[in-house]
Amino acid sequence: MAFSIDNYDIFNYIDNAHEDEINLGISYLKLGHYVDSLDQFNFILDNNSNNLTALILRGITYSKLEKYENALSDAHRSLEIDPTSLSSFILRGETYFMLGKFNDALIDLNKALKINPNNTYVLTLNGEIYLNFQLYDKVLLCFKIVSEFDHSNIESLVHSNNALQKLINTLLFHGESFYSLKQYDKALLYYDKVLEIDPFNLIALSFRGKVHYSLGQYYNAFLDLNKALDINPLDIVTLLYRGEAYFNHGHYDKALSDLEKVLEQYDKDLYMSLEIKSNYANVLILQAKICFNLEKYSDTIQFLSKALEIDTKNKIILTLRGGAYFYLNQHNDVIRDLNQVLEIEQNNATVIFLRGEAFYCLGRFHEALVDFNEALKIEPNNIDMLILRGEAYLNLEHYYNANSDFDKAIEFLPTNVTALMFQSKIYLSLGLQEDLLTCMNKILDIEPNNPYALFCRSEIWFILEQYNNVLKIEPDFVSTLILRETAYFRLRKYDKAHKDFSKVFEIEPNNETTVNYLIDAFNGLDFTSMKHFMIKSSKKFEMNNITAIMLCGEEFFIRGQFDYALLYFNKVLEISPNDKTALILIAKIFFILKKYENAIRYLNEILKVDPNNDFALFYRSEANFKLERHKESHLNTEKLSKILEIEFNNSFILYNSDINFKLRQFNKAISDLDIAIKLKPNDIEMLILRGKAYFFLEKYDLALFDFIKALELEPNNIFTQLYINEIFDKPLLLKNKISLSGKLL
Repeated sequence: MAFSIDNYDIFNYIDNAHEDEINLGISYLKLGHYVDSLDQFNFILDNNSNNLTALILRGITYSKLEKYENALSDAHRSLEIDPTSLSSFILRGETYFMLGKFNDALIDLNKALKINPNNTYVLTLNGEIYLNFQLYDKVLLCFKIVSEFDHSNIESLVHSNNALQKLINTLLFHGESFYSLKQYDKALLYYDKVLEIDPFNLIALSFRGKVHYSLGQYYNAFLDLNKALDINPLDIVTLLYRGEAYFNHGHYDKALSDLEKVLEQYDKDLYMSLEIKSNYANVLILQAKICFNLEKYSDTIQFLSKALEIDTKNKIILTLRGGAYFYLNQHNDVIRDLNQVLEIEQNNATVIFLRGEAFYCLGRFHEALVDFNEALKIEPNNIDMLILRGEAYLNLEHYYNANSDFDKAIEFLPTNVTALMFQSKIYLSLGLQEDLLTCMNKILDIEPNNPYALFCRSEIWFILEQYNNVLKIEPDFVSTLILRETAYFRLRKYDKAHKDFSKVFEIEPNNETTVNYLIDAFNGLDFTSMKHFMIKSSKKFEMNNITAIMLCGEEFFIRGQFDYALLYFNKVLEISPNDKTALILIAKIFFILKKYENAIRYLNEILKVDPNNDFALFYRSEANFKLERHKESHLNTEKLSKILEIEFNNSFILYNSDINFKLRQFNKAISDLDIAIKLKPNDIEMLILRGKAYFFLEKYDLALFDFIKALELEPNNIFTQLYINEIFDKPLLLKNKISLSGKLL
């Protein structure tokens, strides 16, 4: 505020008696010698305390010295002398303005306008006050009048720098007011006018750039902001605008560069005003948003924590930091920050919902439900909230409530695949195959190539023995291909089964199961043609003839088709009479068939080759025991201990365990698999089989450990994913749901 005597109608009050003294004081005042000016006006007032001109001028002098209370006192006294004094009202109004008492200032300035409605200085002051009150219509009215007076005498104004600057300021106020009212086209007209007068006006360029950006005219926006920064590369406001513009366009590196320049200047300012502190916090928040979008959550928290030192109760900062903590799985910190937000704003549905998600991730489902219910009272049609509340109900096995939420979500958005997926879990858990099939059909209507739905629907048809329906799928991943081609196999369409298992083999050439199915599918259980095929395929599969025959025999062994298995193993012995694996498996078959004499015969053959073979010794002892030959069946404790540590044939242990599994002898299966997995810790089939055994024993934590390891080794194994999905419904391990469900879905 200028407090210039040129803005006051002083000279009409100068009396002849003190004219010289007053003119001297005015000279001091204009030269900036305020102490001398003050002494001069005090001298006059000591002689005549009611000299109105001296009182007003002393009040102006006090204002120059920033002694506003003294200036206010002189303004009061001058109005007691003359209640209609225009200059006295201006002085007091201007002093109130400097003291931040805008309502009082407005009262006095409006009184001044009643005396002289055309006083442009008073109109300008009023406009600034209305701007502080965000009464933009009144601001525009004031400055419109001022502009009209300025334009009516534009030629004389051009010759005066002060008047020209006054016009520019008025136009800038017009522009800012229209911008605040979001009337961007009108704001643009005023900034254009300023730049016609002064093409290098930093404020106009900066604000016009912001207006262009708001209008979606991004090229022009960056053009103006860049020009402004050419004039002053360190202009904080322009750097902040451009940084925000870069942020909104995803140019994070450029945004961070501008914001760093702003922070460097703020860091040098040791005594920040409240306004500067607020801007400083805004820069930190913007930097935090950039880091958040770049998934640099630790950096996000660092910036926001610094911003909270400035504004400890800022709900935007607390909410954003809570979100960053959420992605770092620091859910207790999430809850702490969001609790503070909800103390400030109790009915913020987004914050309540996010806190509910944090409770959910901690396995505190009842507390999560309280928050989800509260959030849905505020936003009853929020699909995301409905789905997550449904998940919470699902984990608590409240299937009816869960299904109700998923139904509502689907009602609002019929193509919501996520809701349909979760609904399918309910039907799967309850064994409602027809409803599950309907659900899968809906998903495939929306996403025809959805792998989960294709596999699940095919598996339902397979269970229902609707093999022809299974054949309709067009899968592109291994598990579903195997399922479909198994259907071909069941229908004895061996040529088609062979074709598609060949495709599987191209995708996973090291998958032994694929090779086994491929051989069986090609030959249709005809050994003669199979032998021809195995010889023909030996180079392709990089295995010798014995290996191929063994694979076939082992496959029949798994299926319990022991006659075929014996055929293959005996064929192996024709080629290699001392093949221990074939001898062991033949002995095992006879043992299972309770043909103990035959079993002993083959076990003896093993012991001829390997007299200390612990497996043969153990099973021969067991066979003799079954035949009540107790003396021959005895094994000492040392021998039994060694048997538990021997390196069995891995395939045999797997198949032996599979038989135990099928006989629901899960603990025996686990015992065998423990040995095998110590030898081959990354064998996927063994891990899955042991996981299944633990699953059926309801040891879900141990099952999950095996399934997760198998999934890490083979991420696309749908069978592993389905078992993990089943475990999600078990209360013991629900806290792992968020991190694992991403892999499944």
